Amino acid sequence: MNTPDLLQHLAARAEQTLQRALPLLLKHHAAASPLPEHLRQLLQAADLFRGALTRTLQDLPALASPETFPLRLQALQSNLQRAELAAAEADPRRILTALLPALDQAALLAAEQEHPQRARLLLLDAALREIAARVDPPGDPDALRDAWQRALDHAEAAQDLPAFQRAAQRQQAEAIDHHDFQAAAQLAARVRDLAASLQAHDVAHRATLEAASALLLDDAPQPALDLLTEAIPPPSPLRARHRALQGEALLALQRRDDARDVLHHALDLASQDRDDGARGAALLALASLHAEDDPDRALQHLRDACDAAQRAEAWPLYARAALTAAWLLHALDRRPQAVEALIRGRVTLEHALGTEHIQAFLDTADAFAQDWGGDAFIQEVQRFRERMTPPAP
Repeated sequence: MNTPDLLQHLAARAEQTLQRALPLLLKHHAAASPLPEHLRQLLQAADLFRGALTRTLQDLPALASPETFPLRLQALQSNLQRAELAAAEADPRRILTALLPALDQAALLAAEQEHPQRARLLLLDAALREIAARVDPPGDPDALRDAWQRALDHAEAAQDLPAFQRAAQRQQAEAIDHHDFQAAAQLAARVRDLAASLQAHDVAHRATLEAASALLLDDAPQPALDLLTEAIPPPSPLRARHRALQGEALLALQRRDDARDVLHHALDLASQDRDDGARGAALLALASLHAEDDPDRALQHLRDACDAAQRAEAWPLYARAALTAAWLLHALDRRPQAVEALIRGRVTLEHALGTEHIQAFLDTADAFAQDWGGDAFIQEVQRFRERMTPPAP
């Protein structure tokens, strides 16, 4: 078999193995511990990578030097054979062990030569590195950070918007986890700018909302409001979320009457568009508006916000609403209800995302125990469990 035919054959096998491996990895982690949203979406987005390996491997002779090409081809064949066997046996650890060296090789060669498919391969390489670190923790955090940054930078340089969105989504999530909301806002702004330059208006609208949301988390309501005011009003279904964020910014600026009007408009739009995420965000802001003068109304808004966020699978919003409800009940000295809100919120989030995402609930439990006394807190937890335990037959 001549070299072009051999490479085409290897590329077809690599594509087939990849298409089998991604669902296996997703299924494995769904049964073990849930993956973060950015990884789950990447494993589901097989079409994003379809063809990228084929085109890169077919160009391998041009990408590699004549001296290294035979060795690279031999290593590729060996790793591919191992990956095929691992995929056939549905062994996630062996799949990663075999796929990563081959993918590393192809991705770095493509990056060095600025191949058109480089961003897709670097993105997949970074994602599989992160999954490998979860399978065999702790991995190499510095190498993982560098891999994601390479994917981000090359996707932007290649104007590969789908790949850039995915890489930015991961970097934004990490920035928010570290409370670096300014960095998250800047990443969203980069996505917006690239999308606008490519006339991908829907993507630009979404990125604008993400940037404004990060600015609000950074206690910068005026820049967030300015960004939302300057932006072209987005079409349905983004318009309700746009108004909800405007209302949240106005409330943070103590423009309470304006905030109330805008948030009720957001609720109307959310009902028309059946946008539970926007509905939950508007209700959460309205709860803050009524927390002092009408706490029972605020609590009802928070319960409704949790329900809406859960339907939308908007888990960060759900966590904020559940924790806000627990703290408001704590401030009202309604201890049994505060413990119930805290435990229900923690269990729901843990079931959806895994134990690594419940730290805020654990910290809140510690704060309640410190305020009430450890024994009093434990007693309230025990009473809640007793209420939830069905009577013996």
